[in-house]
Amino acid sequence: MEDGAPWGIGAGQFLWLYWIAFALALVVVLAVAAYLRREAAVGDADTRPLGHYHLAWLAGGAPRVEEVVIAVLLASGRARIDDRGVLAPLPGAEPSDPVERWLFRSIGTGRTLRGAGSLRFGDSQVGRELVGDLTRRGHLRRGGAESPGHQGHWLLGVVLGVGVARLFAELDWEWQVGVLSISLVLSGAVWLAVAFALRAGEDRPSDRGRAALAAVSVRVAQVEDLRAQPDWLPAAVAVEGIAAHPDPAVAELVAAHTRPGPLTWPLNATGR
Repeated sequence: MEDGAPWGIGAGQFLWLYWIAFALALVVVLAVAAYLRREAAVGDADTRPLGHYHLAWLAGGAPRVEEVVIAVLLASGRARIDDRGVLAPLPGAEPSDPVERWLFRSIGTGRTLRGAGSLRFGDSQVGRELVGDLTRRGHLRRGGAESPGHQGHWLLGVVLGVGVARLFAELDWEWQVGVLSISLVLSGAVWLAVAFALRAGEDRPSDRGRAALAAVSVRVAQVEDLRAQPDWLPAAVAVEGIAAHPDPAVAELVAAHTRPGPLTWPLNATGR
């Protein structure tokens, strides 16, 4: 203690305590984030095969899922697409799963496709459920604001807040605050860097997700004729895109209206 000092702590003592507290907080934040991300990467220890919508999301995000469901509906004769890119259901067509149900609701009696992801599957409830399932099972690593542990940086902000409060206390006592001010600027820069690092990056397939994609890609490559084995069409489009559709005219037409925009991430089945 130092008589007459703000909070009963001398300037030098406070600086030591401040940097020790900041360093400990930094270690805790990084360790917790690393632990949470490692746990998220492991996911559930299940061996259930991924569906074609799961594979599509891993290979190309929401736009690829849209390509798969469009390809399936066109191939099954439940929808059509014209030269203007208008996708419409055929009379009497019925959905066979939640994603198809979402698509029918999205296009109504007909809707013009305007680039990759223009139907906004990623914003739908069924899309969020798909991502949640992939994440829980350890096939998808979340990025950005969904990255595990990304909010831990606020612990550094709390320590910095104490330092700022001390700065004002020393100003009231008319102490020299140059060293403390520099310390606050440096620690603030570290805080911002850590906050950015914890939120950096996009969603990415995990090692498990890449392995699942690679395995299906190998199996799809062994299918000589998708017309003769139509059950493999959804998986083929999931890992290779709409170009895998056995009807080149349909593939070119859909691609012309769904590929102008960027994909969620530029990955193929092997992650390259």
